[in-house]
Amino acid sequence: MALTSAMAVRRGALAGVAQTAEAAELSRSRVVEHYQTLATGLEQATQQTDQQAAEWTAYYKVLADGARGIVPSGLPGRPSIQTRGITPVPLSRYIGEWSYPKLNPLYSGPEPQFVELVVREDNRRATGTLTVRFKVPPDSRLDPGLHGDFTGTFENVRNQVFILQTNDGGKGKIELISGPAFNLLEVNLTIEPRPGKVQQANFLLVKK
Repeated sequence: MALTSAMAVRRGALAGVAQTAEAAELSRSRVVEHYQTLATGLEQATQQTDQQAAEWTAYYKVLADGARGIVPSGLPGRPSIQTRGITPVPLSRYIGEWSYPKLNPLYSGPEPQFVELVVREDNRRATGTLTVRFKVPPDSRLDPGLHGDFTGTFENVRNQVFILQTNDGGKGKIELISGPAFNLLEVNLTIEPRPGKVQQANFLLVKK
């Protein structure tokens, strides 16, 4: 009887130990799972932090390049190559849309009344259009209008010279000179002599 009792007690003790071990293993599994979740979250957070750091680095590089006149490639409507070193000043001093100012205009030769200039660049190649209307006396036989297209290659010089072709068959040159301020551009025109047509003009434009 005593033996039976002792065996029962032992079985009870063993069962208790087994239950305790099972509970401990369950707790350990939960702790391990919890730390695995934490580790996964930490790894993801680290990856996100690294990605954000890389993005910020790229962002500040774009800002720094822009200050030096470098335009990133592959952006819609932008040049296809980096523009640093093409010209002695940033290409932004030449490309874009320009107009004749109404206040404090500067010119030499016939006085412009209206000027619209558009300059584009792609892989160092310049293309553009020029429209000018000059002020002429009422009795003058001089044609006040001039419209033409030009093309050429940007060079590492301050004065960029391109071939100009007018819509009425005239030929000449247009010279773009970066002005004293970032938003000013001097234009010098030389067109082959033709009766009733402007042959030379010079004026200062402002960027739109």
